[in-house]
Amino acid sequence: MDLDRNNAENSAIRGNGGACYRRPENNVAAQDMRGWWEARHTQPRFRPRYPNEEVVRWFFRSVRRDGSRPPRVLDLGAGSGRHSLFFAREGCETYACDISRTGLEALEELARQQGLIVANSICSTDDLSGYPDDFFDGLLCFGVLCYLDLASIQRTVAEMFRVLRPGGSLLCATRTINDSRILGAYPVSSSVWHVPSGDHEVAVDTDMDMAFFDRDEIERLFARFGSLEIGRMTVAFSTSPSISFS
Repeated sequence: MDLDRNNAENSAIRGNGGACYRRPENNVAAQDMRGWWEARHTQPRFRPRYPNEEVVRWFFRSVRRDGSRPPRVLDLGAGSGRHSLFFAREGCETYACDISRTGLEALEELARQQGLIVANSICSTDDLSGYPDDFFDGLLCFGVLCYLDLASIQRTVAEMFRVLRPGGSLLCATRTINDSRILGAYPVSSSVWHVPSGDHEVAVDTDMDMAFFDRDEIERLFARFGSLEIGRMTVAFSTSPSISFS
C-alpha cells in the first residue's frame, strides 16, 4: 500500500468485531515476540542483502527529494536493515527502528563497513514517542503489521500517521486473506488467524498468530491518510531446487 498523508482527517481507527477462538497456549503469540525475533536475526535467511524492488520503485516515485535537504526516512521494523542501507546510500537522513537488538547490531555493522550513517533505535512499532510529530518525508513498514494483534496494529498506524509529515509518503507491505499461510489457519479475533504447525512451505511462520487483511479492513485502518493506493506483491516459495537457463 502506498499512502500519502494530509492535514484534513484525523479520525479514530476502527476495527471489525469478531468471534474469539481458543488457541494453543504454547504458540508464538503467547511468548516473547522480542526474543522470537532476536533468535531469528541470528540466521542468514533473516539478513537479506538487497532491497525489495517495490521499495525501490516507491522511493524514487514518492519520497520527496527537492534538493533543499536530504529526505528524512524511517524504516519501521528494519530488522538487519537492507532497506535502511538503501535509503542511506541514496543520501537520505535515515532512521531505523526495530524491537530486535541483534538485527540492529547487524545493521550497524553493515553501515559501518559501507561508510553509511543510520540512526538506530530499539522500539516497538506502536510507540514511536522518540520521534516528533510531522518528522519524516517517507516511512517504510515492510512485512511488520502481520505479526501484531489488531490493537497493536491500530496503534502502529496511528503512530505512523503522527510522525509522517503532511505530504509525506508511507509504503506498508503486509499480508492479505489471499496469502497461502491462511490455508489451514483458523480465526482467533478480527483479522487475526492462528497458523498451526505442520507441513508448510514457510515453516518459520507456523504455530503463531498472524494478521491477514481484506481490502475493506485496509481501507478502514488507513482512512486518515489523504490518499490510498492498494497494490499486490506475490512471493513464491518452493522446497525444490530452482534451475535457470540463459
